[in-house]
Amino acid sequence: MRRTFIFLLLCFLIFSITQARSLDISIDKTEVSANSEITIAYSIQFDEEETFTYQVGVKGNESIVLLNETITSDKAEGEIVWNTKNYPAGEYEAYIFIYPTTYWPSRKFEILPFMDFKIDFQKLDIFVYKNSITKAFEIKNTGNIPLFASLSLKGLKSEASLTPITSKIGVNKSASFLFSVEKPDKTYNATLTIELSGGDEYQEVEIPITIYNPFVLIEAKNITLERTANSQIVKGEIYNKGNVYRNITLIFNLEDREEKQEIVLYPNKTFELNQTFPLNEKVNSLEIKYIGNEGKEEVIKQSFGVLPSIDLSNIKDNLPYLIVSIIFLIGILYVLFRKRKPKDVKFEEQSI
Repeated sequence: MRRTFIFLLLCFLIFSITQARSLDISIDKTEVSANSEITIAYSIQFDEEETFTYQVGVKGNESIVLLNETITSDKAEGEIVWNTKNYPAGEYEAYIFIYPTTYWPSRKFEILPFMDFKIDFQKLDIFVYKNSITKAFEIKNTGNIPLFASLSLKGLKSEASLTPITSKIGVNKSASFLFSVEKPDKTYNATLTIELSGGDEYQEVEIPITIYNPFVLIEAKNITLERTANSQIVKGEIYNKGNVYRNITLIFNLEDREEKQEIVLYPNKTFELNQTFPLNEKVNSLEIKYIGNEGKEEVIKQSFGVLPSIDLSNIKDNLPYLIVSIIFLIGILYVLFRKRKPKDVKFEEQSI
């Protein structure tokens, strides 16, 4: 029975390639790591020119078509470099398929297993502005083997929940999680522990969490626009009088554009404004944007009028000379006024 099967298989292969004088496909490696390349060389040779359709690909649990062409020729040959990134670990083979029936495989090769993942944060800051808040996050499988994730929380001082606490994550897939927490009496620290396993590999990641009961108070004082001989400068102070840090966006609105600056301002700290612009650009206003006590964006806006063209720094430097000049000018005006004052005219009484 076994000999009969082998004979029939050989007959099928011989029949499948009777139209082709030679057919070959080869690979340069039998083992290949994740995120690397394997070179596939192929060759088809006919006795005479004809029109045919062929396909070159890679087959594991499913077929991956790398090339599909219809040509009129007596041969087809070339090399294809295949990158194993994003493909699952396991056993594969390269192949040529000539329509409609001829399938010719290479020797087998293996993509070696590799465990890797990506968490979209390294530290989790949660600001509970109202009674509670829900934070969503993801874990992505960036390796080539399925992952199993198990999550747990430590150090909680307010009511909280995590959904789900376990998840299977396929290759090139992501798992979503929801962390809900109620407003604490005061800010505290906790820990999110993520255990990940795949194949024979295991890794544990601890993510620090800070859960804030926020009080936000941002103040801006002495915001001015000053002119020097060569530039104009926006000056002032921004104070954080709250109990949480704030990501603050400064937007300088110019006549034809806007310029942004991002800063982080921690509690009880002050940011000194000292932003310089060319004299030929009109600075209309400054906007200070941040998230306030309600969890919504708030804006402090300072508008600027038209700057005088007098150079105040030069006036300050030459103030003594200016005072002397003013006194001298007053003296000259006084003398001129005295000289031009008319004399008293006496009238003699005449009798008629």
